Amino acid sequence: KGRPAAGAARPAPTAVPAAGDEDFVNLGDWLRGDDTRKSTRMVVQEQEPSGDEEADFQDMLRKFKQGIAENIEDEDHQSHYDLGVAYKEMGLLDEAIAEFQKALRAPTNRVPTYEALGQSFMEKEQYPMAATILSRALNEKGASDDQLIGVLYLLGRCAEERGQNDAAVEYYHRVFVVDIQFRDVNERITALEGARR
Repeated sequence: KGRPAAGAARPAPTAVPAAGDEDFVNLGDWLRGDDTRKSTRMVVQEQEPSGDEEADFQDMLRKFKQGIAENIEDEDHQSHYDLGVAYKEMGLLDEAIAEFQKALRAPTNRVPTYEALGQSFMEKEQYPMAATILSRALNEKGASDDQLIGVLYLLGRCAEERGQNDAAVEYYHRVFVVDIQFRDVNERITALEGARR
């Protein structure tokens, strides 16, 4: 009856100095009481809508970002990548770009992040930025055209958007050699090579 419910938060034990020894700290109690792990669950207080949907959305987004900042470590590259994907799917491209940039700090498996970041810049029609980011993926150690197929395709699209059709065809050929059925690469090659004649 007088026991706390299972899973209820316990107050952290305070390290009490032993009599006559003010510098003593019971390390065991201190470590057991240090339950400061960050939660992956965010809780916000529900508020009545103001009637201004855009303002309500921006307020909710601000609170969400604050919760993310408080709960996801900068070193958690996979979570930043996943969050970037979620933002991108919601059309929040600037937020997606910021998360992909954090995810690029990962020491390994960066090609998918370069691809997602480049795609985000393309969706903003910032083709020079997209090409710069995507080109960096080509310098990743050990990355083969197999792994770079999406990056190569997007580089072709960037080149095409910038009127650099010869470069676009070169990127598309690299894609075509790996996967003849990748997206619309066959049609793009045919159209660009037909325009040359």
